[in-house]
Amino acid sequence: MVLKAWSKSDKLCGNLPLGLRVMGANLRGKKEDGWEGVLHRLENSSLDRKIDAVLRVGYDSLHEGDQSLFLHIAFFFNYELEDHVMDMLAEGSLDVRLGLKTLASKSLIHVLTEGRVVMHKLLQQVGRQTVQRQEPWKRKFLTDAHEIESGSRSVTGISLNTSTIADAVCISKSAFKNMRNLRFLSVYETRRDRDVRVHVHEDMEFPPRLRLLDWDVYPGKCLPRTFTPEYLVGLDLRHNMLEKLWEGIQPLTNLKKMVLTNSLCLKELPELSKATNLERLYLAGCESLVEIPSSIGNLPKLEELHADFCINLEVVPTLFSSSSLDRVNLVGCWQLKQIPSFYGNVTNLTVTDTMLLQELPETIGLWSSLESLSIWGSVNPYPFTNLNFPERSGADDIGSITDWLKDLHVLRHLYIVGCPKLASLPELPPSLKTIIINACESLETLTCFHIDSGIEDLNFPNCFKLGQEARRVITQQTFCKIACLPGKEMPAEFDHRALGSFLTIPSVFYRFRVCLLVTPKPHTYGGFVSVMCRTSLNGCLIAEEMIESLSCIRREHLFIFPYELFEEDGWLEQDNEVLFQFSVSSDQLEIVECGVQILTTDDDDESILSAGSYKTCSEELSGDDYESLSDGSIEFDEHRQ
Repeated sequence: MVLKAWSKSDKLCGNLPLGLRVMGANLRGKKEDGWEGVLHRLENSSLDRKIDAVLRVGYDSLHEGDQSLFLHIAFFFNYELEDHVMDMLAEGSLDVRLGLKTLASKSLIHVLTEGRVVMHKLLQQVGRQTVQRQEPWKRKFLTDAHEIESGSRSVTGISLNTSTIADAVCISKSAFKNMRNLRFLSVYETRRDRDVRVHVHEDMEFPPRLRLLDWDVYPGKCLPRTFTPEYLVGLDLRHNMLEKLWEGIQPLTNLKKMVLTNSLCLKELPELSKATNLERLYLAGCESLVEIPSSIGNLPKLEELHADFCINLEVVPTLFSSSSLDRVNLVGCWQLKQIPSFYGNVTNLTVTDTMLLQELPETIGLWSSLESLSIWGSVNPYPFTNLNFPERSGADDIGSITDWLKDLHVLRHLYIVGCPKLASLPELPPSLKTIIINACESLETLTCFHIDSGIEDLNFPNCFKLGQEARRVITQQTFCKIACLPGKEMPAEFDHRALGSFLTIPSVFYRFRVCLLVTPKPHTYGGFVSVMCRTSLNGCLIAEEMIESLSCIRREHLFIFPYELFEEDGWLEQDNEVLFQFSVSSDQLEIVECGVQILTTDDDDESILSAGSYKTCSEELSGDDYESLSDGSIEFDEHRQ
């Protein structure tokens, strides 16, 4: 109860110092059974007076321009990239770059390393309540569907959560007529039931200078004929009923981001040759889409193309000429039989295994920048998540991969997922840091890994036919930060071991390798695994560390990772008793056995791996009861968080 409550409070507070102050003030003096109610209220309801008073301190200290930026982020741009926020607000008078720095310095936002702007949920509520306190005729932002018809010229943004609407509403043809300054329109849902609660007139007149149109489950088959996207910077129409967007060629020179994720009925894309500044195009789950127009291959600033699980997609541009193209996702496009050609700096590529059956494009020699490659087969490795993995016969599953991988000299991350006929891996480049081979049930052999390769993540979940020597290659990779493979027995080198999740050893050393034998509980589905490791020295807790792994396991697996204690205060010079305590994040999993290998200084110089290829031996895990992974329901909401 206590751990669960603190886990939820930590999630609510995030990196927000004011949030920690609020949480402590509200939990202080309450019994444990009262914590859940406080946390639920903070998470789901409006802020009460005390909480609001604390959180408003930072907002009230801002000058008018930064307050406006705060509200724009709270309503429209949370979790967006910094550059995207600046593009959206470029038309106004705000100094966005300086304002972002000011908000960050006051802990009102947090800018992640990749440049994503994050505002805490509690502070978003402050922004919304600030607007709700204003007189209706003074509001620049509207949040109530019934206020739309009476909106005035002062309104610059509408943010409408349709999940809060009890009865469906209809927006009239001229609802936006008086809102000539409306720039940001967001109609979204949080319940994710895909019910249409907002209906529109087929000839509804959108504001002429919209910069953001974000509408979940847009109900029409086409946008109104009068719709003019000339000023749009962002177009987000996921989970819609559209069959097409518009007719003809539209002026789209301001458009930077287009999201049509899960447009299940979308049969065609518009001509986008005028979208010369388009950077990101999301088409994931557009199941009726057959063709991506050739003009998209010529967009000069295109950086990302996501067309995953467009299961009927047959035609894509044969060549993408953008030198800016960095990330391409074509997984689940079963009808595509060949990888397109890329002249550019693609660093992240995700493809379906059937694309490797045909001759590879000549431009593969130009993939000198490729850092991450993902190859997906016909088997769903995550059958119990909300990932919809459309069924495929498996007749075209690949049995091998040719040796072109070794020529990708800067490749750092390799993922091969759900290829049930893949029996061996080719020679791999020494640049690899991550190798994840998941649900490849026929995999038996591994080629040599270089002793100085620096592999950090070596995961083979649900590869049940790995031979004894191949398994030894994985378990003895001393310098690996995390390794995972199927297994029912603790490897011999972990000579300190105990049943369950507790282990005590005497030690004058501070470096260890840990092995956990983890299994799904009876009548459960297994799950993703992360491990908490707590270490006590002579009865005193000295360290806690979370070991993350994203492997969804179906049977017994071994998780191996290094663990190092702080060497301080001369404690190594005395006799010590080290207690390891392990726990897993999922209640569907349990730790059967734990083992520890003590690493001495001599281990740094040992050559753990030898050259050559390792083949399966008779001692292998049976794959007879390995179930097909083929169900789930699709969800591609990773771009709005």
